[in-house]
Amino acid sequence: MSQSLVDAGLGRGVYGIADVAALTGIPRRRVRRWVRGYNFDSLEGKRHSAPIVVGLDYRRDDGVVQLSFRDVIEVRFVDAFLRHGVAWPELRRAAQRASQSLAVSHPFSTMGFRTDGHHIFAQSVDQDGDRLLWRIRDNQFVFERIIQPLLRDIEIRDSEIARWWPLGNRRRIVIDPQRNFGRPTAAVSGIPTFVLAAFAKRTSIREAAAWFEADAREVRDCLRFENRIAA
Repeated sequence: MSQSLVDAGLGRGVYGIADVAALTGIPRRRVRRWVRGYNFDSLEGKRHSAPIVVGLDYRRDDGVVQLSFRDVIEVRFVDAFLRHGVAWPELRRAAQRASQSLAVSHPFSTMGFRTDGHHIFAQSVDQDGDRLLWRIRDNQFVFERIIQPLLRDIEIRDSEIARWWPLGNRRRIVIDPQRNFGRPTAAVSGIPTFVLAAFAKRTSIREAAAWFEADAREVRDCLRFENRIAA
């Protein structure tokens, strides 16, 4: 990691595409397409589909993509809407409309989207006519059903998503851009999860907890988390 990226990443988190894929469980190829766009063949020849996650916090001339914590949250919301049947073009237009309406680069990672997202989709349906968007427009419950699972394990601060608890907020693993450059961290001890998990695998949960002065339950959560993202 270059010093300039280290400086830029303070308080924002730094992740590669492979990191995002591991953390979210979304295939790496899909994440790459969403943040870089992709080329495809059409009757008119080669075409390019623009990225749907366009508010990237880090942009580099060498083509290497690095994502921030906010970018990761955007990816999770994009995945949720696509899995529930919102078509790619319609979701892109809704995301653009949300950015304009909320005056932010990362609309899905703001509290404003939670409160105004239903209205934003309602506006989009008039232009796009997508069937699922019609359902979202006509039924607030449909919108809530899509986003509510994503909201259970996140923490809101100053109207933005500030933390993500990837094992749920009853567990002790947190992803916080203010800590360890956003790397998965044991919430109480502040030690990166991979450190505690690796030590526990070489020794034992009890020894790892004693050595790092961490709770044994925290070490277990680290092992559980690291095993999950490695699967």
